[in-house]
Amino acid sequence: FTDILAFDWSKDGENNAMVALHKRKGQEVFLEKMEVRIGGEGDQGAPSISPDGSQLVVVSEVGDGAGSDLWVINTVDGAEPLQLTFTRESELAPAWHPSQQKIIHEQRNPLGSDIWEFNLDTFTHSSLLRLGTSDEILPSYSPDGVHVAFLSNKDSKDGLRWDLFVFEPGKSLPKSVIKGVRRSDRSPGYCWDPLGRYLIAAVEDELAGYPLVIAPTDGSEPPRLFSATKDNMDPSIVSVGDKVRLTWVALDERAPPSRNYRIVWLAEFGLANYGLAAGLGSSP
Repeated sequence: FTDILAFDWSKDGENNAMVALHKRKGQEVFLEKMEVRIGGEGDQGAPSISPDGSQLVVVSEVGDGAGSDLWVINTVDGAEPLQLTFTRESELAPAWHPSQQKIIHEQRNPLGSDIWEFNLDTFTHSSLLRLGTSDEILPSYSPDGVHVAFLSNKDSKDGLRWDLFVFEPGKSLPKSVIKGVRRSDRSPGYCWDPLGRYLIAAVEDELAGYPLVIAPTDGSEPPRLFSATKDNMDPSIVSVGDKVRLTWVALDERAPPSRNYRIVWLAEFGLANYGLAAGLGSSP
């Protein structure tokens, strides 16, 4: 293997999945000691472990030019993988519902990317959001599973700016929360807070130093600066007891200018009041 391309922890902090680049077979997914080779030859990736740690969903190429599909496998030795989707389009970026047997993902087609959902209880595959020929990508459920966040270039004239939207499927239209999110190949560039009150994102604004911002998920207040670090990207958040730990990647400001390395930064806040650190209104 030549490189580790992605990594995902289960909620219990015990199980993990990783994507490794094989010298001959391409990208492969490994679950701890168990290799998960799905769909024959062709890359596989985007592993996502279910909230209870019992299942793993991955994206796998089927090898016949028909794009990529979703496959699921139980996280036990000897488990057989199960193919979920059989479309001519490409299924990408799967994410689990926090409490139900549902997987949200993007589906890429010649006209753009849309948001779909696969229900494992009913084995049905349905569209959640289509906004014409724009691209709606990297969806995720809120911590309570009621709302969905996603990135879209629908308001960008050149299609290069990605704005962060939130909506409640079947009940509300998408509402813009943060404009110009700085995403990467390995991160959507945004994350939910553990209670679903705020969204935190790195912003694609070079003059401002690619700031890290925080905004209420209902769009009631504009984004506020969350960190003074520069060249921010890839925020991730987790709750540990009554604390919230936020990590992100930014320049090491202690290093000399000739060594502009990025490092991982960590900030810890109380679960009830960290939104106040950015000057936002009091939390419910």
